[in-house]
Amino acid sequence: GNDREGEGLFTLSVETAASCIHEKEVDVARSSMIFLKTVIDLKGSLSQDTTGSESNVTRARLIIPVMDSAIQRVREDVFMCLITGACGVFPREVLDPAASVLFSLLRILSAEDAEALS
Repeated sequence: GNDREGEGLFTLSVETAASCIHEKEVDVARSSMIFLKTVIDLKGSLSQDTTGSESNVTRARLIIPVMDSAIQRVREDVFMCLITGACGVFPREVLDPAASVLFSLLRILSAEDAEALS
């Protein structure tokens, strides 16, 4: 139903943002990076926040797996794109948001997962 459709649209949005990181148009690349950073930070925040109302905790339990799945699908490509981009491929204007996305991504990964990406 609508839940599955919403999950699919969210995943598609994350995948589209990931594919636009290396876009030549600086505004598109920056916007994609800011969106990905927001998604990753929200996932981390929801995962850590066990306080709050019961309905918020329940909502978080429903949302986190969807966010996890979307991030899992793109994390390797995003990681490699950000690393190669920082090594001279990205224009200067996108280095700050690229570093922010990379930092956020590394914060939510386990040491083993982060090591496996490199």
